[in-house]
Amino acid sequence: MSDLFPYEYASPDLLPTGDQLPSPTHHDVEGLRISLKIDYAPGLDRFFETNWYSTQAEFYLQPNDATTRYFYHCTSRFRKQPTSQTDLHTDFPSLEARLLWDLAVLPRKVALPDASVSELINRVATIESLLTGAILPSNKIPGHPPHAPPQPHDEPAHSHYVQSQFWHHLAAFTSCDDSPRSANPQSAMQSIMHSLYVMRGILSLLENRDVLYSIAVLRHYGGRMKEAYPEKERVLVAESQDPEDSLNKLSVAMSFLASEEVHGTTLAVQRFTGMSRRSWWRGRPDFKATNGEVAGAAGGRIEDKNRSA
Repeated sequence: MSDLFPYEYASPDLLPTGDQLPSPTHHDVEGLRISLKIDYAPGLDRFFETNWYSTQAEFYLQPNDATTRYFYHCTSRFRKQPTSQTDLHTDFPSLEARLLWDLAVLPRKVALPDASVSELINRVATIESLLTGAILPSNKIPGHPPHAPPQPHDEPAHSHYVQSQFWHHLAAFTSCDDSPRSANPQSAMQSIMHSLYVMRGILSLLENRDVLYSIAVLRHYGGRMKEAYPEKERVLVAESQDPEDSLNKLSVAMSFLASEEVHGTTLAVQRFTGMSRRSWWRGRPDFKATNGEVAGAAGGRIEDKNRSA
């Protein structure tokens, strides 16, 4: 994950660790907890479809904790006016990418997680594997919801059923290995296509699901489309107008993620989509670190107090 935080041309010493991080006072930590609840937790809740970050995450910010110290470092940097385009377009977004992920994994600090926290921890693991291109361990896949859904008039139960179905299939997709080295690549491919099909039908106009489904499309089709990129222009070219065409699916997903990286309604969406695009570029065998390839649509940190992380 650490490879996915920095945008291209970010300052080399931008992401300090250990003794390089400042130590906040108890008063500072109280300010960080307020910032978490107002600026970051609502967006993380929406992204992971939970309420844990708004109700519990603040209790896991402690003065000597590495996440808290890094959070304090970020807020100190953000209070300063940008001094260059590098600050605005690469350094601040890089800091935010790591901060959002450090906050996202806070549920892993829960000593005795109950069922709902365990479910959230597995969702975090799914996103981690999805972004890094890793194969999710099968024990991280939540159980399949019952085949008989609740009646549509029972809106809360039906909504929870669809949510559980989406996250089950996202995890199942991320756990599939259809490479030649796997035990049964043909079966894995069938499972991949089934999960993509189901997820596509239950996006429910939710931004986080649109983003996650697009990242899944990028992960699945993108690694198989080397011929889609002319050597110099790096422009995706689809030869068919068929929406089911693989190149068209990839093109739509990449365009959507590029837009969300700049215009997503929360910082969580913006930074996680940016990480997914960097993961795609850096994972390509012909990757060359150029600003146009990796930074792409990165638009920097948009100062909008009405949005949350």
